[in-house]
Amino acid sequence: MLQSVCLIITQVLVGSPRPNLLQLLLREPYIQGQLPYLEKAVTWAGNHSLKFIVDLHCAPASQNGFDNSGHRIPFPQSQADQTNIQRTDAIIKTIANMFKGNTNVVPIIAPLNEPTGFEGRAVLDTARQGSISLLPAGTSKLTSFGTGTTDMATFGTLTDPLKKAILTVLLHDAFQPLSYWNGFMNLPGWQGVAMDTHIYQMFSDADVARTNAQYISAACQMEDSSELGLWLIVGKWTPATTDCAKYLNGRGIGARYDGEN
Repeated sequence: MLQSVCLIITQVLVGSPRPNLLQLLLREPYIQGQLPYLEKAVTWAGNHSLKFIVDLHCAPASQNGFDNSGHRIPFPQSQADQTNIQRTDAIIKTIANMFKGNTNVVPIIAPLNEPTGFEGRAVLDTARQGSISLLPAGTSKLTSFGTGTTDMATFGTLTDPLKKAILTVLLHDAFQPLSYWNGFMNLPGWQGVAMDTHIYQMFSDADVARTNAQYISAACQMEDSSELGLWLIVGKWTPATTDCAKYLNGRGIGARYDGEN
């Protein structure tokens, strides 16, 4: 029986400070008005005993350059200036405040989907610092991007949504080995933190060149997470061995498997 759903949202849906609005509209010409539908979805989920993981897919200027971040660009720009970081910070705080009184339906938020840590230190450092962080266990404060606090009162946890604790924050591994995160935001200094990893084997030339036996071998050698110290969720995965699905790499973009990407 279906019990939980990952609900993908964008920066526009929750809104954010937009300095130099006319300039921003040239690169963020997104349709407004989605927020009431998010609220309706949460009400509907509550009526049917579903849980939502609310997942921010689009940071201002893109955290990964993928089309599902709102921009398809060669290199992410969300970490490139302080304005982008401040806007993302405001968005994450808005999401947290929206659901702080409804953790029986939304017990988990994922502050940023798939930041591409392999793009360099600036992206990876921003992903580490920019993930919503919990203050020491026993507090009811929540901080993001390392600055400021927001009073979050009572939150659910991954295991018991009705327990008085802190909202569970689902961090993405930024495509780093799980060992990179060993000891990061662990108990007793932090609580209510989980790690999200996404497992794909078709988004590089080396991947699509594998034989079936090599695909199976790679899957069987997935890294041990016993020293991670956090709950681990495989939030996305696929057994696909090619990237040939239409629009998978973006509208009008070909596949690596065909030599067109």
